[in-house]
Amino acid sequence: MSMLSAGNTGAATWDFGYDVALTANFNDNQRLTPESQESIFGHYLDVEAQVVRAAPKSDLTLHPRYRLSRYSKDTGLDNDVVQMDVSTRLLGEKSVSSVTLDWLRDTTLTSELEDTGLIEAEKYRTVRGVHPSYQYQYSERLKSDFLWHYTDVAYQDASLTGLTNYRYQSYSGSLVYAMSSLNSIQADLYGSQLDAPDIGNQVVDTGVRVSISHAFHKQANATFTIGAHQLETTTELPGPDFASTRHGFLGDVAYSQEQLRTSWKLKVQRSIEPSGYGQLVQSDRIDINASERLSPYWTLKIAGLYLQNYALESTQSFDSRQYARLTTSAAWRLSREWQITMRYARQWQKYESASRDADSNEIAVGIAYRLDNQTLHP
Repeated sequence: MSMLSAGNTGAATWDFGYDVALTANFNDNQRLTPESQESIFGHYLDVEAQVVRAAPKSDLTLHPRYRLSRYSKDTGLDNDVVQMDVSTRLLGEKSVSSVTLDWLRDTTLTSELEDTGLIEAEKYRTVRGVHPSYQYQYSERLKSDFLWHYTDVAYQDASLTGLTNYRYQSYSGSLVYAMSSLNSIQADLYGSQLDAPDIGNQVVDTGVRVSISHAFHKQANATFTIGAHQLETTTELPGPDFASTRHGFLGDVAYSQEQLRTSWKLKVQRSIEPSGYGQLVQSDRIDINASERLSPYWTLKIAGLYLQNYALESTQSFDSRQYARLTTSAAWRLSREWQITMRYARQWQKYESASRDADSNEIAVGIAYRLDNQTLHP
């Protein structure tokens, strides 16, 4: 959904917009398991709204979202996803302060696939988060950023699934120096901590990263990031506690290019992510996205993802896995507000300990209505 803004001049104004989409789909393995599954039909109703209050030196954004999913033959897959984000930003003479509060209730069918590969459709997940940030501009070339993210994740009735409640927080401080209008360099220190009290696991990750960005021209940009980190694990086992330390490297290479009708992005990344297993895992991934606007009415898109998740803690039971997804879609714009979309997606995953892999095919057709950039009376 596009960001709505009335600008930062004059008195405060309110902008409002929303999206409504109805999608029907066919999937031959919705749970993405190696076992043979019966093909099913489903439909989704997505409703998303955004309200923005814009003032000369501040703004406030409310962003509620709701998704209803229903399936034939397997009602255990039925689920509802509810999310609310509230964010505010304050502009100073040389600084920008912001904070975002978010609340999400979904199921592991919609949340755990890329993180862990677990699809327990009937298991609900609640996520609460707070994310403040502060940016200060020292000069035209030099600025600093301070970020903190805190997330609390709780699962409902998830015993014997391998999922566990956890709390995760990360923080970073960085300096960004613009060497020219086309080049910049960034150095940052970061840390994160994951606590999973139900399994007695605590993981602390600290590191340093350096990024170099280069804009070839207005339509093309590349970023290279490299970093080193240290992972410290403390696990409460029967008898003495177990502690271990592990070192590694992080990094990513990203390239994006946008032209009048064509855009594409490529990103190769290694990161450390929290998971529903109650531990941090290493994720190596490749993302490719491309789009082509054939006419004012037709747009084609293709997106590919390949990732490998690795266990970083020898004392915990995490099954390393590979996962891939390929999506092709076409959008036909009937008018400024109405759009029809058609999508084909193929997924595949393989656990290290499994003798068989799993794959699925999905075909979806949807219609969407969008209303945005409507200014309300102050």
